[in-house]
Amino acid sequence: GEVLAVSYFYKDLKNAIEEELLANPDRFVQTWFNSETGVNYGYELEARKTLGFIGSYFRNIQLGANYTKVESKIDYEDPPNSGIIKQRPLQGQAPWMVNASFTFVEPTLGTTFSVLYNRFGRRLDGVGDSREEDVYEEGRDLIDLAVTQRLVGGSKIKFTVRNLTGKDEVFTWGTSKRIQEQLTVGTTYGLSFSYTF
Repeated sequence: GEVLAVSYFYKDLKNAIEEELLANPDRFVQTWFNSETGVNYGYELEARKTLGFIGSYFRNIQLGANYTKVESKIDYEDPPNSGIIKQRPLQGQAPWMVNASFTFVEPTLGTTFSVLYNRFGRRLDGVGDSREEDVYEEGRDLIDLAVTQRLVGGSKIKFTVRNLTGKDEVFTWGTSKRIQEQLTVGTTYGLSFSYTF
């Protein structure tokens, strides 16, 4: 259950589906289009370790983390039909991502407790007519909690908390980084029951 890994990836993109924002008198209209060519490449570092070296009971505690770095490049003509090729990031692709996790399993009680952390770099959310009209989603710290309790006869109950810190989603314009939209998403609580036959 322990991992130490380094991975490299490279993807050629053909006709990638991307989200576009079209200017209208009242508001921007959201639609989709295909970008002919592009690439995604990068690397990932991943580690997962139990604390069993402290003592046998601590094998029930597992720490994990990964970091992904992504270079994404989409070719486009600027101005349109000019033959001049420029590049921009792929819509929806973050330039980097970090995840970390802490998991504790109490085998006697059948309780599992997890804390998950995630953050991503500023990513293109909607392609505009120009790079100044592109809309980006700003990175934010996300912390989620989950507690699962095993019950009798293959049933279990799970309690989750998503976005514990209640961070807003913030969207900004192109290189100016002026706020385009800020959404208060708040913290989400969940309670579920499952039964396995």
